[in-house]
Amino acid sequence: MSKVGEWLKRAAGAPIRLLLPKNPWLRFLVFLVPVLLVLAILEPFVNLLAKGADLGARVLTPLFDNPVGRLVLLNLLLIMGGFVAWRLLRNRVRGVFAGLHLRRHMEAVQALVLDQPARAREYFTRVAKRRGAPPVEYPALVEDARLKLARLALQEGLHNEAMAWLARVREHQLPKELRRSLVQLRAEVYLAQGEILPETAAKDLDEALRSFPDDRRLLELLRGVLEARGELAEVARVQERVARAVPPHRRAAEEHRLVLALVAAGSAALARGELDAARGFAKRALAVDESVPAGHVLMGRVLLAKGDPEAAAREWGRSGGPDGLLALAQLLQERPGVLTPRQILAAVPRAGALLLVAREYARAGEVRKALRAAERAARDAGFTPSVAALLAEVLLLCGRAEEAARVCEQAVRRLVAPEPSSR
Repeated sequence: MSKVGEWLKRAAGAPIRLLLPKNPWLRFLVFLVPVLLVLAILEPFVNLLAKGADLGARVLTPLFDNPVGRLVLLNLLLIMGGFVAWRLLRNRVRGVFAGLHLRRHMEAVQALVLDQPARAREYFTRVAKRRGAPPVEYPALVEDARLKLARLALQEGLHNEAMAWLARVREHQLPKELRRSLVQLRAEVYLAQGEILPETAAKDLDEALRSFPDDRRLLELLRGVLEARGELAEVARVQERVARAVPPHRRAAEEHRLVLALVAAGSAALARGELDAARGFAKRALAVDESVPAGHVLMGRVLLAKGDPEAAAREWGRSGGPDGLLALAQLLQERPGVLTPRQILAAVPRAGALLLVAREYARAGEVRKALRAAERAARDAGFTPSVAALLAEVLLLCGRAEEAARVCEQAVRRLVAPEPSSR
């Protein structure tokens, strides 16, 4: 490549070498002519500089001869030297002062960690009122201090002061995390003041979530606003986003809350007669966590509303908890005989279902079967208040009023008995 470049250089200079004369003196004259032309063009400017220098010398010469003049010249020289020194050192001086404010900011953060809010507020206020250039290490120092002062004011219930600090924060070129804090604090202050309509608050939070779609705090605030407005379907939608945004150690609790939100939205849809929507909410609840009984209870209620009590009973049996059994008991209480004892045991193969079977046998007049089922259920399920209530009802239906009274009395004694003290 070097040989090619050298060859190109020679090829480009070949026409000029051909035009130049061979005699070196003639070549010198050829180069001298352009220089003389440039000097001729610049002659007025050179004369002006010479006259200016001559005028300056005439003005300064008397000053050098006079002691007062020499003192004036010395002061002017010192002033000019100070100005030049300031121009050269001002960035370093500003850096020193900026470093001091950065140190004060870190001390304020340390005071927050040590639970000293008064000291932290004092240092943050000094930093927030600074007007100089920010430190190179942290350009958003002043805005960060103002945000922290707003958070401290919000924690103390000083909503107007918090809003005043937020109004002084300049959003231009603010880092992403500080913009996130600004949006969060602004939403929290608006909601804490109570001077904004819920519709406006929900709209502002939706706009903020467009910039930060996975912000957990904004989602929780929006969820609270929607819960206050009673928009259960939207609450479930927001809760799904909350469950995805939380860290792993909180995911189980938020998913459980999501199931309850879906069940609440499905129950509201079922109350309005929207069976398909209610079924959809129930399916989503079971898809999130099938072990929560509320999803099975809602699905059973939907199936019952569609006219399939046997499928509803099977769904309640899958819940594995007392909620499904209570829903089945309510169904049998409202519609006696809708299910046979065999269907009940097939749907809910647990000891608690035997009491429901015993009650159905007692209503049908089959006293021996009713008493046998009740005795076995009481033995297997344990003597709990709900078991005692159903057992007393079965005994009353079978004509055993005295035994029913003894069962109730025994249940009341167990409820009011003090717990045994443990040493």
